[in-house]
Amino acid sequence: MSNKSAREGTSRAVEDTGSSPYFQALRFLERKPRSCQEIYQRLLLKGFDASEIHETLERLKDMGLLDDRQFAVRYAEEIFSKGYGTLKIRRKLAEKGVKRDIIEETIAEFSDLEKERAKEVLRTQLIRKASKPEEISRKKLLIYLSRRGFSEESSIAAVEGLEASLDF
Repeated sequence: MSNKSAREGTSRAVEDTGSSPYFQALRFLERKPRSCQEIYQRLLLKGFDASEIHETLERLKDMGLLDDRQFAVRYAEEIFSKGYGTLKIRRKLAEKGVKRDIIEETIAEFSDLEKERAKEVLRTQLIRKASKPEEISRKKLLIYLSRRGFSEESSIAAVEGLEASLDF
């Protein structure tokens, strides 16, 4: 084999590993977990064929490297830990292309915890603002929780719980 064909073979091998949809997907996944839809869109933007992308996604799923259920739970935990509610989690997962049934299963895991989390978020907000609870209207507290993606039921329960514990 000539030097030229040896060099071409080497560069083709590097090109195959570096520019294949599989390796591009691995690079994308190594930064942080991703949904199937995120990887699909990313590979599509890189110019890969839809059939190649589907094969890649299946390969990653078979290897256990890509799982929308695991992704949804981990991503939801991250959002929830930052003080956001289930409505925000639902919206963010939908933006990531997670299927509705997986979103609903994930939300169900956090629904029971949401009321208590809403109370914690209110307490933290009051401490951060160094506000006296009586100076903040019930309406403002409800709006604050609503903007953070808490359900109406959880928001009302949190505000009522705060009112009861602080007698205002």
